[in-house]
Amino acid sequence: MVGMHSEPVEDPLLDDASRRILLLTSKQELTGPAIAYALDLPLAECYRKVAALVRAGYLTIAGYSVNAHKRAHKIYRAKLDGVEVYYSRDRIRMRVPKRGPGIDGMNIEVVIPERRTSE
Repeated sequence: MVGMHSEPVEDPLLDDASRRILLLTSKQELTGPAIAYALDLPLAECYRKVAALVRAGYLTIAGYSVNAHKRAHKIYRAKLDGVEVYYSRDRIRMRVPKRGPGIDGMNIEVVIPERRTSE
């Protein structure tokens, strides 16, 4: 086909913050602002990473939530077919099978940060 140009798409799981988002949403369904808060990420960066995970098929939209200011937010859930996830008090370990050409299976361990307290 003339004019067709394709660029390789980098797997979002190669990024640490994206892996942390996937692990967090494998434990519970969360909105974008809740993910950003839990992982101490800027909201815009969080939404870029969430969008990449959705496009790659790692996250799905589980529903919608309306906050006190009547703003609707999508609720995200990890889509983990064939993925093994192990939880402990302060760590999550995950084994991800091969997802595409050139991407080998991954073993990931994430230390969960302590929750921030408001002063």
